[in-house]
This record gives sequence, C-alpha cells and structure tokens, in this order.
Amino acid sequence: MQLNFSFQETWVHRVNPSLKLLLFMGLFIHIILIHSIDFMMNYTFIGLVLLVFFSGHPWQRVLLLSIPFVIIFISTSTSMIFLVREKRLGYSGACCISPRRVFFEGCT
Repeated sequence: MQLNFSFQETWVHRVNPSLKLLLFMGLFIHIILIHSIDFMMNYTFIGLVLLVFFSGHPWQRVLLLSIPFVIIFISTSTSMIFLVREKRLGYSGACCISPRRVFFEGCT
C-alpha cells in the first residue's frame, strides 16, 4: 500500500538544518530556565503558529499528529491538580482537592 504524505515546501524547509538545531537547542535551554507563565504561553503560541502554518502539511494532518500530545498534557495536568496534597485548601469538592497554591501559581 502506497501512502502519500505530500507537503508544500516553505521557508522553514530551506533554512540550514544545523542552524535550526542550534536555534532549537538554545530555545530549549531557555525554556527550561523560565519560571514565568507569561513567557511560557508566548513560546507555546509561537510554536503552535510555526507548526500549523509553516510546516507545509495540511491542518488535518497536524491535528491528527498532535492528538497524543494533547492527551498526555490533559492527563498530566489533571493528575497534578487533583493529587496534590496541602494543608491550606483552595477548593475541596467530592472527588477533587486543589490547594490554594495551584490557583495563585500562575499569577506570581
């Protein structure tokens, strides 16, 4: 069975691969050292724009390939929110207990 993964060539394909490697290694190190949610959201938005609009693949294929990452993000974030134990509770419901720190961590 022959599969056709055709794509359009964009300016990202024409950039030197070693330059892209160095750029993304530097960006990765910078992201690890950032502790501000505002910069992290900006980097995420820029990365998504580059992936969707400048990868050259149709948006349906990009969405299909991003499903596992979305599932991992949702499962990890919900387990971090629901399973954190702390004495000062911000919300205590029937099946979830969220500490006050979780609500205010994005503001600091």
